[in-house]
Amino acid sequence: MSLLQRSSLRYLTRHPWLMGLSVLGVAIGVAVVVSIDLANGSAQRAFELSAETVTGTATHQVVGAGGALDDDVYRRLRVDAGVRPSAPVVEGYATLRRGDRTFQVIGIDPFTDALFRPYLGTGAGGNLDLGSFMTQDAALMSAPTARSLGLALGDTLRVGVEGTEHPVRLVGRIEPDDERTRRAVANLLVVDVSTAQRLLDMSGRLSRIDLLLPSDNEAQAAALSRIRTALPDGAQVRRSDTRTETVEQMTRAFELNLTALSLLALVVGAFLIYNTMTFSIVQRRGLIGRLRALGVTKRQVFGVVLGEAALLGVVGTGIGVLLGIVLASGLVQLLAQTINDLYFVVQVSELSISPWILAKGALLGVGTTLVAAIPPAREATNAPVSTVLRRSTQETNVKDLAPRLAGAGLGVGALGVLLLAVTEQSIVVSYLALLCLLGGAALLTPLLVMGVASAARPLFDRLFGVIGRMAARGVVTSLSRTGVAIAALMVAVAATVGVGLMIDSFRGTVEDWLTQSLQADV
Repeated sequence: MSLLQRSSLRYLTRHPWLMGLSVLGVAIGVAVVVSIDLANGSAQRAFELSAETVTGTATHQVVGAGGALDDDVYRRLRVDAGVRPSAPVVEGYATLRRGDRTFQVIGIDPFTDALFRPYLGTGAGGNLDLGSFMTQDAALMSAPTARSLGLALGDTLRVGVEGTEHPVRLVGRIEPDDERTRRAVANLLVVDVSTAQRLLDMSGRLSRIDLLLPSDNEAQAAALSRIRTALPDGAQVRRSDTRTETVEQMTRAFELNLTALSLLALVVGAFLIYNTMTFSIVQRRGLIGRLRALGVTKRQVFGVVLGEAALLGVVGTGIGVLLGIVLASGLVQLLAQTINDLYFVVQVSELSISPWILAKGALLGVGTTLVAAIPPAREATNAPVSTVLRRSTQETNVKDLAPRLAGAGLGVGALGVLLLAVTEQSIVVSYLALLCLLGGAALLTPLLVMGVASAARPLFDRLFGVIGRMAARGVVTSLSRTGVAIAALMVAVAATVGVGLMIDSFRGTVEDWLTQSLQADV
């Protein structure tokens, strides 16, 4: 290890609190990014797995314009048009009193469904009592789910649908061979079509009709033409994966919101890193000047400063990745509950850790640290040796630079306002506009600090005397550090206030809607 490297390491070990703050800033930023990405990815994969399993082998689906089909459509397709294989499906959601858990209810015809969802065990080789399943209010449930709820065959389930409870008897358990399917059916309650119609108040109606069409293009086109001819007005046939794509579009904005908020934490961490590295340069300014006078090159000093930042970034990123995994294990359940309330029912039984997400978090952490350390490193190496030895020179330069920074901030802020004005649908562009507004406010901070400190100096003088006057002047005389610290605090407070206002606005809108819509006492 060279003398410069030993000097750098000694400085870090002698200032543990200062370095710990930098490591903490990076760790928190990386942890929030990694945890939200892992939770998003786990919930999304759980939904995709569940959707694939519930859809089964169906290639196409017949759906109605209003979300339901008359069940006579199935008879016309299967008997009149000869469309086979086909299977009717009734879908909905219900809760169980035991465990207070939400399930996806799927009603099937056991005679035609075995080809589409063989894991249910309703085919000829299964051990399901078809007589009980079709003539009683009976249900199938995942075997691990039944065990976790303490349910045995023959027990009566209290199934709640829109405030009404229905007794349903557990007559069978779903026990797929592979782990993927076992996880996907964890929140599935399978009943007969007629039972589902009674539970979900869909008498004489179907949610969809599953189809298995040939893979050959010509044969498939002929089958589709025959199907469309037999369909009534308003009904349409679509690919099975279209439904999954629709739900993904619904949740994409929700996931993007979380990702953008997580990146704000990393932005605050970048401010902390910048401030810490600037402070370390200030503390060693005399030492750096003497080293430069003794012949140490600018490149060597630049390398030492970036090396310190890289070390802090690697340590902080490592801690942040581990902390992010721990946070994600708890966050994924909260995220799944929100998705259940707003979009669809998904049961996330385990956290899916993607190497790409961990690598992205590590790259963001180390990269942000190095980018934040470049300005202090350049300041330490580019100034003449005589100037480096005088701290006042840097503060004078910062004060002279403040008006230009403010002008740039106004320009960046104006760009953000323009983007918000012309953007109506793009969430990504909207977030870029908000980032421009935050960046513009940060660039305006030094000049605003100077103005506020100057205006507050007489008041502080009257209230606190010489100490108050010194405090007001000290903020300006250390503007290169205080400006950055205030900008970091500004970003954090802006994010907190913005999210709080957004949530409060949503809640207020929902409360107003409920007040106007639900006038009855009962």
